[in-house]
Amino acid sequence: MSNETQDPKVAKKQAKEARKKARNEAFAILKELVDGQKDPKFKEALSTVRPSIYGIQRVGGGGGSSIATKFMQMMNEKTQVAEDVVFKELKIGRKECASIIRKTLRKSEKEARVWINFDPKTGIYKIVGRGPKAPDNYTGYVPIEENTKLK
Repeated sequence: MSNETQDPKVAKKQAKEARKKARNEAFAILKELVDGQKDPKFKEALSTVRPSIYGIQRVGGGGGSSIATKFMQMMNEKTQVAEDVVFKELKIGRKECASIIRKTLRKSEKEARVWINFDPKTGIYKIVGRGPKAPDNYTGYVPIEENTKLK
């Protein structure tokens, strides 16, 4: 690639980083002001707008609008869902569903875990258990509990 095509990309990336830095600095100022308020409504409002400021993490992007949230709601309501229904309603396939199941298992609390099996022959997603331990008939991803980092 020539320098002419790289320069606009680099400039665009630098401008984006500058906007992000300015936005983060503004949120830091707002957090400082909100934390000084006596009324807890201010903190609740800021944590709704920017949950990461207070260390709040949202699974799947948060809100009721994310695809991961919709998939998990669909599973909790019906306990058994066909692959074609998931595709028609959410426009996601097997790879995306497998990713959602893995991430949800990894990020959720142990007691709140939902164990979902997928049968490729029938194309059915089915809840096979809930809780901290994987059921005996579970065949999917199991989160690693141990620290695997070398010392």
